[in-house]
Amino acid sequence: MEIEEFRAQARSALEDTLNKLQAATLLVTELETQISEAGDTIKALTQMVEQFINAQAADVPSQPTQPSSLEDGTALE
Repeated sequence: MEIEEFRAQARSALEDTLNKLQAATLLVTELETQISEAGDTIKALTQMVEQFINAQAADVPSQPTQPSSLEDGTALE
């Protein structure tokens, strides 16, 4: 192998490696964006669930607790 052939092969391998690293970097950036968006979606969903639960709790009138049949020895009617 002559020096020029070696240089050409080394340059080609380096270019290929750099291209792959650049592609990986772009994919990582895209993945970070998708993870951030998923986190935002989960946060919004959590807030919606909390609002729903709070609304349901506000709609239910408070009922006095009645002793169960086991507590006072009588059956509930």
